[in-house]
Amino acid sequence: MNKNHLKLIFIIFIFSFSVFAYSQQDSILRLIEKNERIFDSLNLKVKEIAISGNYTTKDYIILREMSLRKGSKFSLMKSLDDTRRILNLGLFTNAEIIPIPLNNKETILNVDVNERFYILPLPNGGIEDGEWAKFWLGLTL
Repeated sequence: MNKNHLKLIFIIFIFSFSVFAYSQQDSILRLIEKNERIFDSLNLKVKEIAISGNYTTKDYIILREMSLRKGSKFSLMKSLDDTRRILNLGLFTNAEIIPIPLNNKETILNVDVNERFYILPLPNGGIEDGEWAKFWLGLTL
């Protein structure tokens, strides 16, 4: 096998993987659309939004990213979009919006997030005894 054969095999592998990933994405989208029709037929209204897993981040930061509000009609596509928007904040490693049906017409949304671990380095420095020769730098966590 020469270099051209290896390049051709590599290109075929990448192309076949891309086609497989695209077909998987297409089947996932069809499944979401099917479930969206089921949720639409239920005509659920959001009664309450419960947020869990946020120890540092305030609730209003998560709520401002969501298009689903208290009293609005539940939509699976909006729920997935809201999940994406919450993750795009960069504050969480995982986010899920789980609808919990109460009765025939209402649901509670459980927004469950996992916060990232943060270490904030703060630079500090100074001069001892007013002499530039005794200049120091440091980092506080």
